[in-house]
Amino acid sequence: MTSPKINDANDPSFDVLAGMDNPTLNALVAQLYKALYPSVFSYTLDIGAQDISTIKFDISQPPTVTLGTTQELRTFWEAHLNAEPEILKLGIPSTQRDPILDKLESISVGFAIPAMSLLISFISGTPPLPVATASATGVASIGTAVVKGQNFLTITINSVNVTVAGDPNLTVLLNKVFAPLLMAYLNKTLLSNINIPAIQYGTLQISMPVPVVAAGDVIAYSALGTTPPTPPPQPPASLPANCVFGLTDAKVLQAAAAAAVPWPQGSMEQFDWEAMGVGVSGKVGAQVFAPTVNSIKSDGSISITATANAACQLTLHTPWPLPDVPFGPTATATLSATAKPSVNSGKIQVVIESVSIPSFDFNWGIPDWIDWLFYPIEQLLAAALNAVLSPIISAIISQFTFTIMTFPTISFTIVDKNINVNIQNARTGCVNSMLSVVADVTITS
Repeated sequence: MTSPKINDANDPSFDVLAGMDNPTLNALVAQLYKALYPSVFSYTLDIGAQDISTIKFDISQPPTVTLGTTQELRTFWEAHLNAEPEILKLGIPSTQRDPILDKLESISVGFAIPAMSLLISFISGTPPLPVATASATGVASIGTAVVKGQNFLTITINSVNVTVAGDPNLTVLLNKVFAPLLMAYLNKTLLSNINIPAIQYGTLQISMPVPVVAAGDVIAYSALGTTPPTPPPQPPASLPANCVFGLTDAKVLQAAAAAAVPWPQGSMEQFDWEAMGVGVSGKVGAQVFAPTVNSIKSDGSISITATANAACQLTLHTPWPLPDVPFGPTATATLSATAKPSVNSGKIQVVIESVSIPSFDFNWGIPDWIDWLFYPIEQLLAAALNAVLSPIISAIISQFTFTIMTFPTISFTIVDKNINVNIQNARTGCVNSMLSVVADVTITS
């Protein structure tokens, strides 16, 4: 049986994905808003243009995010491709514009600030103008970063469009002098402090995540190895809802098992046995090699197999005056086991739940001259050796426990306020033949 292949440049499929759906994301945004209002969401910006001295804004309701490609997103990015001087210098071929727009769309989200009041103060001394009916929409994009060897996801606001109900002239003015400063403020004060670390897979090398915004979900795809995967044209079907989720395929599980302990694992025991007046003594041992992950069952349990080698150092005790005969029977068998993942202190660990060990069929290594004495006891000795080897192998594989992943610690400080993202009630299962971990998430400060 061949081992799963490590992802490389010729195999762009993903091995790991993590994400959440739109309701979960907006619930988190609402919790973050509650933790930071009014310290972040109410502030006075210096304007110094168009006779406006300052604008105090108060975002009185939580912002919302919309996951999914829209014509507005594509129009926004198309306008930038047509206007940005640095982009125009590149002379992008017309045949490449649509793929570039597709990529920009795939990492973009729309957001809305549904209710925002303003207090506009003027340089000329005109009495301040209160505005109670402002709102805003915009575009943000998801990116990646590496900080001290750790992969992170980031988010940046790219545009803010302010609307004042019933006042188009003030809307135009605010989008000229206020919206760019509001965008810069939110990016610097809020979003630059929010870096979401990728799930950790111990010592395994997992590629930089590739973020994708699909219809109703935001997903980060990664692969085993260093080469980032090519995301599928459509997200996998039946992704978990109303939670954060992570999916891991069999290749990663096998790599985690192989890296957990030095393989092969082995043990030996003393052996003394006699039948039909012939005795055998020595050492009986076995080695178990790194397991192969075959499949992830519908309940999340993992079907594995492993090769076990029997290695014995024995002596056949013969009647006098015949010399005793040293021999070393060997055999190989494939055992099967079921492993069960569980959540323990923020880690997804796998323990062996059941083991099935077949009988060994030995290659005895007995010299021809004594075969006549050995043949009558061959089957009896095979049964005796299997009776010793089975618990040895069972003990080796049953005590094997390995960690697949570790939930990242997510905390950050915004305006001197410590924010903690808490992953709770994690549970395992199977989605699309991958090991799934779903969890609830809350924000506390």
